[in-house]
Amino acid sequence: MTHCRNCGENSSGRFCPACGAPLAGDPIVLSKNRPIDLTKSAAEASTIRRGVAFPRPDAPRVGALGPPAAGPFPSYGTGPAVLSPTGPTTPGARLPWVVPILVTVLVLVTGVGGYFVWGRVAGSGSPASGASAGGGPAPASLPAGTPAAGSSRPPAAANTPLPSPPPTSASATAAPVDPRRAASDRLEELLRQDATRHVVRGQWVAQLASKYEGIVDPLVRPEPFTLPEILAEHEALRSNPVFGASVRLLQQGDWGRAAAHDPPMFVTVADINAGSADAVRAWCQAHFAQRGRALENVCYVRQLTLRGS
Repeated sequence: MTHCRNCGENSSGRFCPACGAPLAGDPIVLSKNRPIDLTKSAAEASTIRRGVAFPRPDAPRVGALGPPAAGPFPSYGTGPAVLSPTGPTTPGARLPWVVPILVTVLVLVTGVGGYFVWGRVAGSGSPASGASAGGGPAPASLPAGTPAAGSSRPPAAANTPLPSPPPTSASATAAPVDPRRAASDRLEELLRQDATRHVVRGQWVAQLASKYEGIVDPLVRPEPFTLPEILAEHEALRSNPVFGASVRLLQQGDWGRAAAHDPPMFVTVADINAGSADAVRAWCQAHFAQRGRALENVCYVRQLTLRGS
């Protein structure tokens, strides 16, 4: 076997299988009882650990072609290249698959770094309260809806409340009321209210008005009366402070032998609780200025006898 003076490896070939250097010198015969005689240059180029020779860091790679790099060791000239069993052993033969890996790693690192940087920039869009990023006072906050400087976006409405619809009154939403029906209902209500006061009991009363719907009174006006007008006349007499407390509402047919009128005739009387016709006549003269037939048209003497009598 021949001892490699470059790396200290022993081989029986012409070139060192470890470093590829050409072997020179006499072969070294290994024996159990005889120590290996290594030269000084071989001892300096290798480190012996547990009987295994490890190449020095500055020694050429295994399988490299050509002479070793310039250094303290002598050059050995050139010789035929020794190919590695796994393929080409030149340094340039391994670069084609190293370059794509480096490019891929660079792209991944750039993408991840850009993602985190963009996330931090987007997350810190508004400066912290109390101070800006540079340590100075924070800029005054803009009103809501004000676009940022350099923005072409039009200002948005700052929580502008929607206009409320105009209030609708009850009269505007409710169905129109029929005046005739409303007057008829009110007259019926007054009839039921006064019926509880026992108006008909045989006494003498002063009849102040008697009208039905459509009646014409030439002494008052030529137009026929309507139910709203009949109701208005009765309520005017009822609210008169002079005799309003005694005013009652009846219908023809509620007393004596008088038959009910169709349409109903509403009769307004002043129940003064008089015992005779003369007492009612004196009351009428005291409360009205008319005399004779004109007085009887506004204050007529009548006795309310019980029904059927």
